[in-house]
Amino acid sequence: MKATSLIPSDRPDVLVFEQDEVRRAVPLDKALIDAVEDSFRDLGATGVIMPPIMQFLFDEVDGQTCAKGAACPRLPYFAVKLSSIFRRPSAARASEANGLSILLDRANGRVACVLLDHGYLTEVRTAAASAVSIRYIAPKEVEAVAVIGSGKQAVLQAEAAFQERPWQELRLWARRPDAAADAAAEIGRRTGAKARPAGTREEACEGAQVIITTTTSSSPVLLADHVSPGTHVVAMGSDAPGKNELDPKLLQKADLYAPDSLEQCRRYGELAALSEIGGEALLSRIVSLPDIVLGREQGRTSDDAITIADHTGVGIQDTAAGNLAFTALTKTNEN
Repeated sequence: MKATSLIPSDRPDVLVFEQDEVRRAVPLDKALIDAVEDSFRDLGATGVIMPPIMQFLFDEVDGQTCAKGAACPRLPYFAVKLSSIFRRPSAARASEANGLSILLDRANGRVACVLLDHGYLTEVRTAAASAVSIRYIAPKEVEAVAVIGSGKQAVLQAEAAFQERPWQELRLWARRPDAAADAAAEIGRRTGAKARPAGTREEACEGAQVIITTTTSSSPVLLADHVSPGTHVVAMGSDAPGKNELDPKLLQKADLYAPDSLEQCRRYGELAALSEIGGEALLSRIVSLPDIVLGREQGRTSDDAITIADHTGVGIQDTAAGNLAFTALTKTNEN
């Protein structure tokens, strides 16, 4: 931790925490999943201030930077987060994520701390949000999980999902077999459970009770035929205009579509892909994830229901993760 004089001397110094400190303070565990669950509860209540996402899209280099944030009456600090994802050089396997969060005191607007986490909190709170949808909507017994994609988020999503539904086997498919093998091996190391690469998407998805898509694709990677009755689908890759992971026919086939934010999903999520062929009218049932967490609406209504959770990432999650980090970091430095 470093204290720097970023503001006049008559005000408290701004605390600056480095990535390693933030990683130690906020592991991907039940405490984080619970904090993100509470953030969905906050979002469904009143009093949350959450401005629209600000996005900078750099198509020529396949990059994006977005600004998100939210203020919640229950939490003492609100977050303003910058997050970037840019494609690495062609020899690299994945995109490079970066970013930081600024926490401000809700009582007076003063900057309390800067979390120089290089995108770490975004990565783990994204995985934790998916775990919340699994907690509330997925079948109670999960024997097999399928993951589509092989990047860092594929590993984190699997790690978080395992905490909610410990599976017997995970099968991972990606366009690059070597990357799929590496990601499956890492998931196995982190969870201690069986995880292996699959040769095809069909092989990965066959008999899976939970399917997680973790790509940046602009065309569907999960088709209606890949999903069997009783499956819960977690789609977290469509978070910018033009992205699309799910076949529109799959959305029409689903018994429940649960967006993290309906307004955001209309612009960035899987709903955007439906706009040209009929939009929301094609879906049988739309219930927001906050309403499910609050108990206002039921999630899974039958054992055979196909359910979809669409995660675009909401600013209140960044505020929840930031408050959790700041509390842990200040306690650590007091001891």
